Amino acid sequence: MDAKITKKRLNILLSYDWIKIILTAVAVILVWSLLFTMTATRATQAQVFTIFNYTGTTATDRFSNYASLQGGDVFSYDILEVTPTDITTGGDYSDTLIQTRLSTGEGDALFAANSNEGVETEYARPDGTTYHPTYLEQFLSGYFSAAEDLGNGDGTGGFFQDMAEYLNGYYHGDYTKGDADEEKIEADFYARLDGLNDKRFKSAAEKRAGLEQEKARLEKQRTDLIDFLSYLDAGYVSLQQTTLYFQGSDGEPMTVTGYYSINLCPDDRMDDLRRDVYYYAESGSSDSQDDSAAGSSSDTSDGASDSAGGSASDSSEGSGDPPVRTARDICLVLLNVAEDRYQYARFESLCFVNYLIETHCSALQAD
Repeated sequence: MDAKITKKRLNILLSYDWIKIILTAVAVILVWSLLFTMTATRATQAQVFTIFNYTGTTATDRFSNYASLQGGDVFSYDILEVTPTDITTGGDYSDTLIQTRLSTGEGDALFAANSNEGVETEYARPDGTTYHPTYLEQFLSGYFSAAEDLGNGDGTGGFFQDMAEYLNGYYHGDYTKGDADEEKIEADFYARLDGLNDKRFKSAAEKRAGLEQEKARLEKQRTDLIDFLSYLDAGYVSLQQTTLYFQGSDGEPMTVTGYYSINLCPDDRMDDLRRDVYYYAESGSSDSQDDSAAGSSSDTSDGASDSAGGSASDSSEGSGDPPVRTARDICLVLLNVAEDRYQYARFESLCFVNYLIETHCSALQAD
């Protein structure tokens, strides 16, 4: 049989079977693509750190740059992606956006101003009186169950007690001493790899390297808790007390008062935060200094809307002084919406809080 490949036979093959050849090539590409997709490491809820900017504050380019914190010194090895999301860009759909993201287990921290500058909405108290809620109160009223309870207002109870107890389990009952229980760390780490089918660590060498990263993760969280409590004690930040009014299951009004956010800028020592997020306030209602102290206009996003109080010209109508850009009383709500199996990463949010303090606190920069 003559099976010799000739130019004529090749031309005939291509003339009649070119569609089959293209379809075969496409099928091979699709199979390889599907194979890589199925075997690739997908970031879980625990491995994506999502930061929201809520209505009432304007996010600058520096806020968008939070995405670059992944893989740096801020978070542990387990955070594979940092996602800053400015929900104010959603306009009328902002509330739908935040509701959707939280309902799917996305969300770790949220900026919200404890200010009602420009707020026309009225809320009612149980006694019948009304008030204009701050942006922080608006968020907590709608998404109270998503916010971490920060305990007693002094770094004890709630989130901080849970974090201390979590760390104590890996430091022989007292995280402050730093004596790590390496056997427990190893056992829990390997159990988590098996339980979550983490594909980053397959070989024995990869698992050993991962174990060292896990030890570093816990050590960082240990020092982060110690550092934060010292910053809180120094007054660089404070825990913000908020009173909320709900309707109970029995239809009766219910009042809840507690600490559900960290006030990042209780005084001018943290006012540099306005290079990341800010709002406009009447000069008489804030201790903030002139905008020029925060750096050049290139530090902020020119296209961002001034959602807290409109433009400078709009906000200054009827007053002698123009409004000032400020970060005073901008708070950070720590969120906990992840599934139970991802709760081991719950305390990564304190790493972000410390990053903000250490980046913007003038008292620390002076040291």
